[in-house]
Amino acid sequence: LKDKRIRQAIAAAIDVKQLVATTSNGFGVANNSIVSVASNYYGAAEKAGFSYDPQKAAALLQQAGYHGQPLTIVANRRSMVPSFDLAIITQAMLQAVGMNVQVEVLEWGTQLERYQTGRYQAMSFTYSARFDPALSFEQVTGNKDKEPRKGWEDPVAIDLLAQSLKEGDVSKRQALFDQLHERFIDQVP
Repeated sequence: LKDKRIRQAIAAAIDVKQLVATTSNGFGVANNSIVSVASNYYGAAEKAGFSYDPQKAAALLQQAGYHGQPLTIVANRRSMVPSFDLAIITQAMLQAVGMNVQVEVLEWGTQLERYQTGRYQAMSFTYSARFDPALSFEQVTGNKDKEPRKGWEDPVAIDLLAQSLKEGDVSKRQALFDQLHERFIDQVP
């Protein structure tokens, strides 16, 4: 997963609209952004996201030299979140483009420990909504050596996040969140 093309292939292989519709019984809203659709900061930039394109996914895997290396998605079976269902559907979508994907089902507490220590490849994991998008970005952005749960170690993103935490002007914050979102979509951390 260190190869951005593999991560981009994964993003292109997942039909997020279908995934959300299926696991939410049609009540959910697909969102590729870390910024919640309920946020005042959810604007035009945040609406742009990953495009479902299985052919592009297969081409990216080939370009990256992918030859069936296994990918494990960690999930749980807690009844109040669709973690397991999301993982199984995602597994099928990734297998459809030629990836070797397994699902490892863990008890919630064990999954949470794996998340906190960064011991996983991919995870079907839910976050509760944050009122401020900076707090949502903070959940995933930072130095993995200091906080292993952080999955996005991009120095520019870390700096943009720091700026957003200090900025009080709404329009300047919006510009920072838009930049963070665009980097997130490009890098697929």
